Amino acid sequence: MSRGPLRVRTRAPLAAVVLLGCSGLPPPMVGDPGPQSSDAKANAEYTAVLNHFSAQKQLFNVFETILFAGVTYESPAFIAARIRRRDAFQAQPAVQAARDVREAEAQMAQFIDFTLGAYIQNPHFDDLNMASSIWRVLLITPAGEVTPVSVTRVGRADVDTRAYYPYMGDFWTVYRVRFPRSVGTNDVLPPGVKSFTLVLASSLGRAEFQLPTE
Repeated sequence: MSRGPLRVRTRAPLAAVVLLGCSGLPPPMVGDPGPQSSDAKANAEYTAVLNHFSAQKQLFNVFETILFAGVTYESPAFIAARIRRRDAFQAQPAVQAARDVREAEAQMAQFIDFTLGAYIQNPHFDDLNMASSIWRVLLITPAGEVTPVSVTRVGRADVDTRAYYPYMGDFWTVYRVRFPRSVGTNDVLPPGVKSFTLVLASSLGRAEFQLPTE
């Protein structure tokens, strides 16, 4: 599913919804914990990078759960850490890890990527990749608001997913969200930008994930 980039200067009001919670605290975990490396130092270093480039939110309507969600910015530093972790699990040679990082860097030159995991209580609305979805995904930077080039549904999170994104539970759905690096002649991330905000919004509520660029 492809969605062309669009600059929007004003925000359409969302339908009213009574929310008693919009929290950044992690939700209760459902499912087995993700695998860990036998190297405790490597685990700690990976966790530090993951936490730096990730954010989590929850939406509630009175006492009803609407959404648990987490987002990780696939930054150069995080991608390198994730690839090293994967290749260590797979006992890949060091040259393979270096090759994988170079290939990922070629993609980063063109796009800004995020991994988004979501548990949406009503499965009817677990459709972020569909043009008909009630959810709108956008990126807010000092350059303005930008919509994704694509939102791809990867599938259900599982124990392997949690080896790299441990905040996701068994009933979460994994999405890859891709934004352009430029719109027209304007950079989406102009030089000097230190942070941006990914937004997931609908009539059910609005979740904002503030993330650093480096």
